[in-house]
Amino acid sequence: MLDYLKQSLVTVVAETAELAHEVYNKVVPLLLEHPDAIKTLQEYLDELKEHINPMVESDPNKMDWEDLFTMWLFELGASNMDINMENNNINFVFGDDAKTTKDLQVQEGVLEARNKAIINIRDGSFTDVDHTWSYDVNEFLDGVITMNTATSFLGSYYTEVKIHDNHDGTYRLDYRVSNISGWESATRLRVSHDHEYHDGIIPNCDRNSGVGLGGTISETWTWSETISL
Repeated sequence: MLDYLKQSLVTVVAETAELAHEVYNKVVPLLLEHPDAIKTLQEYLDELKEHINPMVESDPNKMDWEDLFTMWLFELGASNMDINMENNNINFVFGDDAKTTKDLQVQEGVLEARNKAIINIRDGSFTDVDHTWSYDVNEFLDGVITMNTATSFLGSYYTEVKIHDNHDGTYRLDYRVSNISGWESATRLRVSHDHEYHDGIIPNCDRNSGVGLGGTISETWTWSETISL
């Protein structure tokens, strides 16, 4: 019964997402025909950002997923924001002590990558692990039901684990989690007929473009642990 209800919700969400995509495709051209309306919206959002910015935790070790979401949506900055001037890529970097890093360590995709690394060690292999955790409507619903804000923010993400033999019966695992946050990832709820993963409702955009809302950023988390087998 529970599986049936969940599947029904999946269908409803996907159909609603498709409708929202159609509405988006009709509304955007209308806005582009009225630049004054876009300017007015930009001015309103600029005032809103000034009001919101002081309420958002900007310390990378203290910020949570809601803070990170707000920083993405309203295109805010923080001390751990690294800007690559060559490709205009904006990356937020987090280390061992960050709250979001500690949250990540118990997420499904990271644990799957960790288990792969342990299997490699037991098989006598120290090959790096590359693992992608995919997000679609099912994962969206699971995140909502369990109130997993990490899942809801991250969507699909990539985990790399490097294995180091300490030659004393212990092994150091170096983790690197990479994620891209943009409108396409945030709204990936439409059923695709071209590939296995779902499509987004809204396409990605650069920061400081359009109305200045939800420009694409990336995040990187790194940490290490020592294990014995």
